Amino acid sequence: MTLPPRLQAYVSYFERLTSQPANRWDGFLLDKATDNPHHLLNQLAFPCYALAAMSLHTDVDQAERERCRQAMAALIDRMLQRRVWAYWSMEREKQHAARTDPVEKGNAAYSGHLAMMIGMFEVATGDRRYDDTFTFTWAPYERFTYDHHQLTEQLWQQMRMSPYHGVESQRGTIHLLAMNQVLWAIALHDELHGSEYASVNDGWLRFVKQRLVLRGPRMINRGIFSPIFRTRLRMPMPLGCNLADAWTLALLTPIVPRMDQPLSCHVSLGYQTAPSSPALLPQGEKGVSQTAKQPAEQHTNRLPTRRIRPLC
Repeated sequence: MTLPPRLQAYVSYFERLTSQPANRWDGFLLDKATDNPHHLLNQLAFPCYALAAMSLHTDVDQAERERCRQAMAALIDRMLQRRVWAYWSMEREKQHAARTDPVEKGNAAYSGHLAMMIGMFEVATGDRRYDDTFTFTWAPYERFTYDHHQLTEQLWQQMRMSPYHGVESQRGTIHLLAMNQVLWAIALHDELHGSEYASVNDGWLRFVKQRLVLRGPRMINRGIFSPIFRTRLRMPMPLGCNLADAWTLALLTPIVPRMDQPLSCHVSLGYQTAPSSPALLPQGEKGVSQTAKQPAEQHTNRLPTRRIRPLC
């Protein structure tokens, strides 16, 4: 058995992107702002998640699985390049911070994606290379060394210390979308390595339901979640975003069973059950996704299925 032609085309496309020399970025958009959905972070992360799903497809053969593994590793290695996280360290320098470490404090948009990419890579391939150390190099005299465990622990520590149970993506701002990846990263690490970090996820989910679910008149286009929480003002942004709703429900429903039921009054306005890819989180034997062995059509999440004018 081999992957369907459409998925084979995706694998080939991602291979072309990742097989070029490390200093070449042909096919990538490099000029997008950090709050843009097309920022380089997302261009690297989501192909990695897609490749993980394809490598666990019921029809994938060994050669295709190996191609997925190599492309995923290349995406993670690109994610470690200075170009990708320089925006954060440059801002830290402007603030005269003592360290320009892209993981140590804040920057969940980057560290959440990176930790989730590594977790997905380990689940899909069994390759534990990132359990060994990797280095962020800002300057010859500024290098920061982590491994998968230390990266995840940093996220856990920041969530544990925050009164809002989240990790900032920008100074004074917690982004709902970035926290989706953080929760996945922590849950994956627990499943893979037997850690017990995921208890902090409950605090964030309670905070989301209490403070980030939009309430009031159920108007079309109002959205479900507030995508941004301002920690200095101690209040969320009062407008929703259809992209944030779909992103959040699609990523969290597989790891938070029945999380969307309390939101049914909102969901019914613009969302209905639609097919999606199987969850990658291991649910049975250690490191093996039981749901991934079943046809994708049997798995459903809440995803947008009709056109709604976006507010963001």
